[in-house]
Amino acid sequence: MWRGPQGGGATSSPVVLGSLLIFSSLDTHVYGVDRNTGSLVWKFKAGDIIAGSVIVKDNIAFFGSQDGFVYALNAETGKLSWKYQTGGMVNAISGQFYKGNFYIGSSNGFMHCFSEKGDLLWKYKAGNAIFMSPAFVNDRLYFGSYDKHFYCLNTKGELVWKFYVGEWVDNSPTVFSDGREIWSAFGEKKAYGGPASVCFGAYTRNFYVLDCETGGLQWMRRMDGIISWSNPAVKDGKIYFGDWSGQLYCLDAGSGAIDWKILTGGNIDTQPLIHEGYIYFGSYDGNLYAFSLEGKLSWKYQTGGVVISRPVIENGVIYFGSMDTYMYAIDLETRKVLWKFITGAGKPAPIESMLKMIDQIKESQKIFSGWKPELIRPAYKDDRNLTFVAAPSEHAYASQTPYKTDSPYQLQQKKKKQPWER
Repeated sequence: MWRGPQGGGATSSPVVLGSLLIFSSLDTHVYGVDRNTGSLVWKFKAGDIIAGSVIVKDNIAFFGSQDGFVYALNAETGKLSWKYQTGGMVNAISGQFYKGNFYIGSSNGFMHCFSEKGDLLWKYKAGNAIFMSPAFVNDRLYFGSYDKHFYCLNTKGELVWKFYVGEWVDNSPTVFSDGREIWSAFGEKKAYGGPASVCFGAYTRNFYVLDCETGGLQWMRRMDGIISWSNPAVKDGKIYFGDWSGQLYCLDAGSGAIDWKILTGGNIDTQPLIHEGYIYFGSYDGNLYAFSLEGKLSWKYQTGGVVISRPVIENGVIYFGSMDTYMYAIDLETRKVLWKFITGAGKPAPIESMLKMIDQIKESQKIFSGWKPELIRPAYKDDRNLTFVAAPSEHAYASQTPYKTDSPYQLQQKKKKQPWER
């Protein structure tokens, strides 16, 4: 009945596996690309958008999709090993492995625990969507939810404690001790048996540090913007993360005092990468930045779209994706682009073009869904026959899959004003 442009932004953090670079895209595919040449080796199509990142364990690539499935692929060939229907969208930043089991959340409020073979071992029901990556230490897992709480479970799926935050939490936590990172979404993962702290940010604009054992608040610091997908990184007693004010912060891990902060031209939804004295991160202004750990700009690279993808570095090359639909490989020494790989249709979908199609969409009675509803334009909130959601930039993304009406992304008549209804 109608057709519009579809974007293929690369928002995920890529994974290096031998000669392969593996990453997901909003065009519904996971790609295996030769990391030396940028040529396609394999690709796998899921049933809908893949907003989170792939995690690889023992040559199996695990990820979730907004079609509601958790997938496991052969990481060398891209062939499906197994998939599991969760009953809700799987929009998590990434799943995580801990002691042989795979953990991932979904929009229907469940944290799932799977064996590597795809057997569901248990699931725990929170009060709303879980769209972040859990952290682990001492046989406990930590995660936040859109029910405004932060949870601690044991690895049997039993509640140990929960902490009331007061607003949405989709910022993946980081566990640390004595200023050293123990576990983060894309960073360190160490065995540890002593006392530790867990840190995370929230839509309250506060950054929290809790005692891992008791859930007691150790300190809290008010920041200038909402803290969402810029998961904290901890290094040498300092905590690094960004927020929607466009600033990257360096805090003292013991006290929460701000050592320094730097302003970019857009929101920051990237977990920083710390590598050999520099910190790398992306911004909604389209740049990948490299700063010293003292907060001094070293260099930046401008892409054609929002940069949410956390970069990875291997053998002097930095790899990262952009909402301009490209995955980039840049030489760290020369700053030259070695290659860039285009995903999907290779063309972002401007919101302006989508606005012209609103009447056609209404007439078609189709479900039209996208990513990051907290930035939805108020003009859409009275449209009862569709779900139309803006992405966190000037791009919009569509889905052909209808979702259940209990999805937190579904636009319905609401008595209470929601956080995204400005």
